[in-house]
Amino acid sequence: MTAEIKPLFGGFTHQPEVVESLVAMLEDMLQLAKDGEMVGLAAATVNCKGNGSYQMAGRVGGYTVLGGLEMAKAELIGFNFECEDD
Repeated sequence: MTAEIKPLFGGFTHQPEVVESLVAMLEDMLQLAKDGEMVGLAAATVNCKGNGSYQMAGRVGGYTVLGGLEMAKAELIGFNFECEDD
């Protein structure tokens, strides 16, 4: 028996799901890495159960990656504020 779980108000289903926009972004980033254009990555991730984690690879030392993370942080904060208005 297979059940499709859909949350009433959005959120995590606790079931694996393919998010096409995420797959496309990762494919673009992979191509940049294969081309030698991207040489370091620090990523924060969330799984289908809502658990967060992070990964780092390549040249992530120095302050450049921290600047990128701060910009991502600011965008996420704005996104969260927009979601609270719904």
